[in-house]
Order: sequence, then structure tokens, then C-alpha cells
Amino acid sequence: MTASDEEDEEEEELPTLLISRAELVESSYSELLPVPSKHLTRQASGAGAWELLGGCELFQPDLGLFIRCGSNPLALLPNPAASVQPNHLQYLRVAGRVMGMALLHGVPLGFHLGKAFYAGLAGSLHNLSELNFLLQCQQELHSTLRGILDAPADSVSSMCLTFRITCDRLGEAVEVALGGKPDKAVTAANRGQYVRLALLYLLSQRTAQEVAAFRTGLEDVLQLSPTRMFSCAALNAYIAGAADTGSAEEWRQHTRCVGWPGWRGAGAVGQDSMAVDGGGEEPQALKWFWVLLAHISEAQRLALLRFWTSLPSLPLGGFSALPRRLAIVRADHATQRFPQAHTCFYQLVLPEYPDILSMAACPAASMDRSGPARGNRFRRGLWHGVSAQEEEQQAW
Repeated sequence: MTASDEEDEEEEELPTLLISRAELVESSYSELLPVPSKHLTRQASGAGAWELLGGCELFQPDLGLFIRCGSNPLALLPNPAASVQPNHLQYLRVAGRVMGMALLHGVPLGFHLGKAFYAGLAGSLHNLSELNFLLQCQQELHSTLRGILDAPADSVSSMCLTFRITCDRLGEAVEVALGGKPDKAVTAANRGQYVRLALLYLLSQRTAQEVAAFRTGLEDVLQLSPTRMFSCAALNAYIAGAADTGSAEEWRQHTRCVGWPGWRGAGAVGQDSMAVDGGGEEPQALKWFWVLLAHISEAQRLALLRFWTSLPSLPLGGFSALPRRLAIVRADHATQRFPQAHTCFYQLVLPEYPDILSMAACPAASMDRSGPARGNRFRRGLWHGVSAQEEEQQAW
């Protein structure tokens, strides 16, 4: 490559992504798919990318590309029935690109990869030790195969099994041949081979195209599969984000306050000092806010974080790893009753309330009033009335 070619490449204009909140899936697909791979490592810079990645709904199971693991609702697997969706392999490639950019920029997506999904990406589904992977997603088939391995040798032939397995396909029972001789009887001598072939089909072959498309999207961004860099546990930690949202005091220390003369916030971190202007006292409204935050559940704080930033969780580095600080902005209009959020800027606009009880009631009511974006919706009962368990069940 000549020097002029290198200069032309450096000066080449990066494509601009225009992502619509109202049509997040379709616009993410149409905007990200055509972007050349060489641009993806530089494409998702800035806080706007965090909203795209944190709010992207490509991974929601109700879209049909992924299914949840029964034993771990946060863990996802490729959906064997995803092919009913038009262009499903291209959508999965885009989902892989989104996850790749999330890993590149430290953006939490709020889910795990199921163990079989990780092993499929790594190409490491080879032996009977993976039988427990099936327990995550298909407990009945796991019990059947485990029973074949554990049965007394003289009883295996009486099961009258052949090298076939029955699977559900869009509500219909379908027989799938295992190996080149599907009519061969399963015996005590070959039952290990039968279970290995069943596992290979259930955990790998029937979603091989889907996993390959997702891996291609990942490698478009990262240039190699993340399974070569991270263990399953480490990769899931990066994808899911921090395990908790921190204490109310941590929120307070990492939040700027705008609109209250003499008070910019309680914290002072690095160059972005938030020290008190002129030694003023923290406004009463903010004191009430932190008191309420200290008394809600972890799941309710996650709901608040999503409303405030569109992120499903904090990144592994906590508040310090966010691309910008949280901000509470004093509402301009005294008539404003409900909090509002500007997720691009991590701003929570807080109205004036006459007392702490009024503040506690209004955010709870505002959860269903803030627009169509999933991350922009308060749930009912932010401050009260909804248990942590109920919130966790609603989170997905």
C-alpha cells in the first residue's frame, strides 16, 4: 500500500448510524448490516453508542432469535426455530456485531450466553461432559439421555431405541436421524455413541447456521472470537455488567446536580470536580431523593438506572466506567409532575415536590408515562409496592 493509499484510507469518511428509538430493532439492522467491518471498531464511540447498545432489543427472546435457558433466565441460546423469521441469519450477524461493539466499549447488555452457546462459538462440543449443558435448556431430554447412560447394561436393549431422536419443531414432533445408520439398535455397548450424537445434534448441529452467523458478526468487530480471549464466566461478566448497582452514597458521589445555585453535587472525582460552589447546602429535594434511593430494592434501582440511562446494568467498572456522569437536572417548570429522562446525556429531570411522600408517589406513577422505548419506562412502584422478586421477573 502506498503512502497516498494510507492517507486516503485515513481520510475516508466513517458512515453515520441513524438509530430510531421507535424502531430500534429494524433501524439497528438496516444501519449496522451494511457497515464495512473495518469501520466497526471505530463506529460505536461516544455516549450515543451506549444508548444503541444498552437499549438494543435484538436479544429479547420475544423477537424469536434467541431463547432463554430454563435454569437461568438471564442466559440465552440461539432459537432452533429462528428460521421462521425472514433474514434471520442476517439479523443474527447484526446481533453479533452489537455484542462485539458492546465488548469493545465496555457496554453491559444485561444477559449471559448459555454454556452450550459459548461452547458452540468455541467449537468445543465434543464429549459427554457437555451433557449438563442440556440441563440448562431441555431438562426432559437431559433426563432421558442421562437415564440411558445410567441404566443397567442388561436393560438398554429392552428400551427398543434406534439411532434417532424426537425433537419439537414449531409444535410438531419430528424424528431426526443420528449418524449414518438411523435404524441401528441402541445397546449397552454403543449407548455412549448414541448420547454423543444426540448431544451433537441438540447442542450444535441444529443451530449451527445461527451460531455461525452470530460468530461472523462478532468477528466483524473483534477480528477473532471472544471465546479465544475469555472463559465463559469472564465473557458473561463483561456482557451482563456489574452484579449490583452500588449503594445510594455511590450514586450520590457520581451524580452531577444542575439547576440548584450553590450545589453541583457531593463528589469530586478527577478533573470533573463536583465540589460545592460557595459552600452551599445540599437542597432538600436532593436529600429526599437519596433517602428514597437508599430504601428501594436492588431490582428497583436497576429499573431506575434503565430509565435514567437505558442501560440494563452498570459496566464492570461501576459508575467510574460510564462514558459520562449521571446528572440530576432541576425541572424548569413548577407544573411538571413527573420525572423525565434524557438517556443520551444520562440526565434525570426532577420536578419540585412539596414533601418526600409526594416525591415517592410521583416517580411510581410516571413509570408508564415516558414513551415507547423499553429503557425509558419507569415500572409501577419504583419507590414502593413492588418486591424485588417481582421486578426481576418483569426485567425481561
